[in-house]
Amino acid sequence: ALSVQSDSSGHPIAALINAAATALSVQYVDLARKANMHSLQSLPAGPLNEQFEIEREKYLAAEARRKEREAAREQ
Repeated sequence: ALSVQSDSSGHPIAALINAAATALSVQYVDLARKANMHSLQSLPAGPLNEQFEIEREKYLAAEARRKEREAAREQ
């Protein structure tokens, strides 16, 4: 529940906006952190990550198999 009182400047609308912003930020900080963590974990490893070469080799092998299957279908 938002408590709407005038702030130090005496403007109740400013107090309402501040209260709403505070309430929203407090409620969604944990959810935003979880969403960010989930989305970042699903990204592939970058070139500075030790897993990069492993993932790159897996990707290249999968691409080679896909191209072989494509070539076999065309014959």
